[in-house]
Amino acid sequence: MEKCQNSGGAQCTTESRPSVLAGTAGSGKTESRPLWIGLLIFAAALRLWNFPARDEIRDMDEIGYATSGLVAWEGISPGWCFVPAGPQIWTGWTWAATRSAWELAHVPRGTPPLLKPLKAIDTALFKTDEDLGGLRRLMLSISLVIALAGVYGGYRVGAKYGRLPGGLLIGGLVACMPLFVENAGILKSSCDAWMFGILAVSSAATLSRMSRAWVPGVFLGLAIGSRIDMVVLAPLMLWAMWDNWGPSNLLKPALKAALAAAVTAFMTAPWAVTGFLTVLRGISLTRVVGYSYSSTESPRLRTLQQLAWEQGLGPFLLAIVAGLALFFYKAQRKSDLQATTAAPHAPPPQRERIDLLKHSVLAILAVFTTASLFIGQYQLMRYHGAPLIVLLVAGAVAVGKLLARLSQKAAVIVALILLALPLSQSFVLVLNRNAFYSPDASTEWIEKHVPAGTVVYLHANMAVRPILPTAAAADAIWATVANDQAWRTKLREGLQRFSLPDTELPRGLSENNLCMDRSVSRRWFILGGDHSKRPRYDVRPISLSKTFNLSIEQAIQEMSTNGGVLLWREWPQLDPLPPGMGQPAVAWLNSQGHGTRIFVSPGTPLVN
Repeated sequence: MEKCQNSGGAQCTTESRPSVLAGTAGSGKTESRPLWIGLLIFAAALRLWNFPARDEIRDMDEIGYATSGLVAWEGISPGWCFVPAGPQIWTGWTWAATRSAWELAHVPRGTPPLLKPLKAIDTALFKTDEDLGGLRRLMLSISLVIALAGVYGGYRVGAKYGRLPGGLLIGGLVACMPLFVENAGILKSSCDAWMFGILAVSSAATLSRMSRAWVPGVFLGLAIGSRIDMVVLAPLMLWAMWDNWGPSNLLKPALKAALAAAVTAFMTAPWAVTGFLTVLRGISLTRVVGYSYSSTESPRLRTLQQLAWEQGLGPFLLAIVAGLALFFYKAQRKSDLQATTAAPHAPPPQRERIDLLKHSVLAILAVFTTASLFIGQYQLMRYHGAPLIVLLVAGAVAVGKLLARLSQKAAVIVALILLALPLSQSFVLVLNRNAFYSPDASTEWIEKHVPAGTVVYLHANMAVRPILPTAAAADAIWATVANDQAWRTKLREGLQRFSLPDTELPRGLSENNLCMDRSVSRRWFILGGDHSKRPRYDVRPISLSKTFNLSIEQAIQEMSTNGGVLLWREWPQLDPLPPGMGQPAVAWLNSQGHGTRIFVSPGTPLVN
């Protein structure tokens, strides 16, 4: 409701309208500072336990995300622009800009003034690409802070609909759900997008003033600017605003939130507008066509297993169904009772009708977003944070009603029981992650024992501190993606993947089609610069991009003919090293026999 006071002019403030759904929650406090602080400490501890080592790469796209901001600093289209990874790219851009300013202040005397900024930028980019450890740590630390904000947002939603036990349950799920914990240790845009999405819905559900409707819009814009598929949370945000402020004055704050989301998304990722058609192409291939698992016999059953068991949400999903079923059953019973005691065609009270409508809309949103996990091409659970956020909000409402029927002590016990499985699965996840990692000194070993100029084959997208290429090797890597026929190679490979004819190649968008390949190759081109006294090698990348560079089979065949060194870093997402390689010259392995191996072909000299 609005209150106006006249003191030289009308001045109105909007008071919070109590949620119809929240009105059914049990008695007790809705806020507890010790509880949410405890949740934040627990979430931080769990994520710090899962924090990767400085040289530890857990996803093959991490280097691409880390270096896209450096590419953007040069004025080149960032490779991951279709994600569109705005916060990550701007972090890298700011890092490069700040380091360039530092280098500008330390340019050697005698450098011509016109060349000073170019020299500074070149040096800053080289030193960053030479060791991405510092930039990665910064990006992961920012993600940790955003994750903690998301935990608080989850607590706020849960506390609104389920009081303290509900805050414990939903905040605890955001804190310990394996998907959220795992991605907090991976340098990608996923975790940031999901946490921004939670904050958008949480602020829409809990803000007391309509005048602040721009706040959830900003959070939603940040989420969309991180991952474009977070746009599916817009209906859930509007639902939360509807529940929070009622339908009578919803249009203006909804428009304000939508405008704030659009402006924020544009400012966060302007390349998503300047390269709009490329973004659409990337979305259609990676988000619509999807990632199929041809080796999975029943992908939908596998998805259900991941959702219910590996993410630990099985008991929570059953509680959601039970809570919604109980509400609709009681609503039907009340409707039948009213029909027998009131006039034959008397409508139910307005509050009850609105309550029923809100539950119905939320249930429909939950059903449809959950169904998206199982339709079309099978996609990995790791890309589906948005449906899980919808389930969390549905659970906050539905399970909150169940908790409200219990004493606070009993409700807390039930919340802890529902948290037990996802928490235990997160513990298993982190233990396995930490056990898989094995520190290696492969770069140092090669620089000490392998003569400079030797051919070295390696997974180029897994190196935080890589060996340095010669200028000729750097030029050769760049030439594969920058020559005047690269567009043909890229299009033909893409068409072959979909069994399409390549007799006539479309030339439109052919340049933007190469943005990712050029982005990942740019690092190795920059590393050909003369800014280090470290030894240099004839680097031959393996699978630096899906289209260009050597495959592992080609590298092994070439190495057996011409000699050289193979640096192989193994991890769960990559295929294992082909058999028949023999014993490595040196290896850094974990307890399971996985890690880094260096193979030296016969006849390749080593330095003792």
